[in-house]
Amino acid sequence: MVAFLSQDWLASLVDATSDLEPAEGATALVQHVVTGKADYYLHYEDGRVVEAAIGKPPGDPDLVFTLTPTDAVRLGTGELDLSAAYMQGTLKAEGNMKSLFALLPATHRPEYKAAVTAVAEATDF
Repeated sequence: MVAFLSQDWLASLVDATSDLEPAEGATALVQHVVTGKADYYLHYEDGRVVEAAIGKPPGDPDLVFTLTPTDAVRLGTGELDLSAAYMQGTLKAEGNMKSLFALLPATHRPEYKAAVTAVAEATDF
């Protein structure tokens, strides 16, 4: 088991999405701010997480997502998807909205959801 919001958890996301079919154009550097808990970033290339780390990204992010710890867990388990979180206002998004709207369909793919579920099953929330 890996701990949620740990570097091992982020490495699991990279591994789980590495073999996904590319989702052309779904490329963005996304900073996640989990209020009162942690900051981490995910670098997506064509719908796959290719780099992820605790803290702030080495460059300016395309997007900054802010969410509560509860919603971060729901997102991490797959109970809440990125689109629903954004539409419900539980995830605040700032930055390049073109990047957001390119990323959303890539995270709706069944294979992406399966990768998130596999990571969640090996995560201690």
